[in-house]
Parts: sequence; structure tokens; C-alpha cells
Amino acid sequence: PECCPHPVHVVNPECFPHPVHVVNPECCPHPVHVVNPECFPHPVHVVNPECCPHPVHVVNPECFPHPVHVVNPECCPHPVHVVNPECFPHPVVVNPECCCPHPVHVVNPECCPHPVHVVNPECCPHPVHVVNPECFPHPVHVVNPECCPHPVHVVNPECCPHPVHVVNPECCPHPVHVVNPECCPHPVHVVNPECCPHPVHVVNPECCPHPVHVVNPECCPHPVHVVNPECCPHPVHVVNPECCPHP
Repeated sequence: PECCPHPVHVVNPECFPHPVHVVNPECCPHPVHVVNPECFPHPVHVVNPECCPHPVHVVNPECFPHPVHVVNPECCPHPVHVVNPECFPHPVVVNPECCCPHPVHVVNPECCPHPVHVVNPECCPHPVHVVNPECFPHPVHVVNPECCPHPVHVVNPECCPHPVHVVNPECCPHPVHVVNPECCPHPVHVVNPECCPHPVHVVNPECCPHPVHVVNPECCPHPVHVVNPECCPHPVHVVNPECCPHP
């Protein structure tokens, strides 16, 4: 609506015959997302209360019946994350020092012999993320080199034989995403030109006249749809893998 600075998105393409509702109430400057498609019959709620300038995320789907709370207190400009689901019964606590503008993350669960260190030293304004837990036995590396103000993401899980490269070149403040799974003959390009603050998605699906990104690796029979209708400058992202409990 015109009186609301946030978009109200409704996506229900024929190839994905389940409604996806994203709503931003007028009274709240933060988006409130509700997604409950039929094939993923569990609600995912993301709420940003008015009194807090930081998002408060609560996710408790039935297939993952453990609450995941992410809270950013007002007094601290850095996020404080607390995650303690039963299936991952080890707390993940991130408490960066207020004197440091960069968050310092240290995670070392018992079930995982690999420490998960996310550290932003003072000398480096960019975070270096390394995650390799046993329950997700595929390394996920996220590295931000000093020479580049943009993150360089490389993800290569074993269950997916296709590399997913996400690169942010120095000349462009927006990410450039390239995904080419073998099962999909169409490349999925996500480019954010400097003149546009919103992502520009280019894909050639036959059934849809709008840019629709479909990623369907061999290990997952369910597509991941990213839809940007022409009438809306904001992306609507929907991920509903039935077979995979990992996002």
C-alpha cells in the first residue's frame, strides 16, 4: 500500500502452486515475514518489534521443532546470537565487545571436533567465517580479504556436485551471483548493478515471463525459487526443500 514504506508481496506462480505471503504492517518499520506454503506446512515467522532497531528472529517449524532465537539488544550495535536447538544441544553465543565495531564469534560444540571461529580482528574490517560441523560434514567457507570490501563466498557441499560461487568484485558494491547446476540447463545469474539498489535476476525459464531463479541440485528434488515480479523492485525469496533439513 502507498501508506506503507514496505512492500507487500504475494507470489503464487503456477509452477509453485503454493501461496507465499510476505507482509509489512504499517505500524512497524521492520518487515514481518510469514511463509507457510502447502509443501512446507510449517510456519516460519520473522518479526522485528518496534521497540528494537534490530531484528528478532523466531523460527520454529514442525520438522525442526526447536526454537531458534536471534536477538540484537538495543544497547549493543553488534548482534548477540543465541541458538540452542535440541538436535544441536550446544549453545552458540556471540557476544562481541562494544569497543570493537566488528563482531567476534566463537563456536565450538561438543559434537563437532571442528571449531567454528568467526573473528573480526581490529586490523581487518572484514569477517572471516569458517564452518565445518560434523552434522553438516561439508565445509562452508566465507572469506572477506582485506583488499576487498565485499565478501567472497565459496560453498561446495559434498551432497551437491555443483559449486556455488558468490563473488563481490571491488568495483561493484553489489553481489554478483553465478549458479550453474547440471540438472538445470539455464544459468542462474544474480547481478546488482551500481545504479540499482535491488537485485537484478536474469534467468530464462520457459514457463514464466518474469525473472525466476531455479536451483535444483541433484541431491534435492525440490527447486529453490527466487522471484522478482516486474511490478515489484524487491526480491521475494522462497526456499522450501522437503528432503533437506538444512537451509
